[in-house]
This record gives sequence, structure tokens and C-alpha cells, in this order.
Amino acid sequence: MAKVAPSLLAVGSGAAFTAQPSPRKGASLFRDRVISRRARISAKLGGDGELKPPGKKKFITRDEEEGENPMKTPLPYIIIFGMSTPFVILAIAFANGWIKVPVR
Repeated sequence: MAKVAPSLLAVGSGAAFTAQPSPRKGASLFRDRVISRRARISAKLGGDGELKPPGKKKFITRDEEEGENPMKTPLPYIIIFGMSTPFVILAIAFANGWIKVPVR
């Protein structure tokens, strides 16, 4: 058999991928490499303490500012009905057998 390097003989094992010891006495594997540290990232939570100006618009109506119940207007009911309509249609379709439920 021809002379082959010992690391090539052990192709199937992890020995082929291990680093050979340095010829220098006490030398480390990572001594020649530069190891950088990650920068620490921090966030200021809570903002700068700035208050909004009193004239700033909000997403509420004048009635809500005065303490009125927002459910007295028809808009929330229209939104609730619109978002629940597809689920009602699916429930009716499943109940009538128009959509088959897959059995596992």
C-alpha cells in the first residue's frame, strides 16, 4: 500500500477534520485568530417623556371624548357583522353537507 497521510486514512471518522497540534510549545489553536466581541445593543424603553400637544387628533369621536358609549353608533355593528359573515356562511355550508369534513 502506498504511503498516505494519516488524516486521509481516517476519512470516515472525525479525525480527518480535527486540527493538528501546533509545533510551538503551549500554542493555542485560536491564538493566531482575532476574536471580536459583539457590540451590546440596548433600547430606551418608555420614550423621551414628551407629551403630545393638546390639539393632537385622536382616533375617537367627539361623543367618545365626552364619555358616550361607542356601541351606540352603527359603525361597530357593521364591522362585526362584516367580519363574521364568512364564518356564518361556512357554518351553514358544513351543516347542510355542501362541504365535506375530511376524516382522518
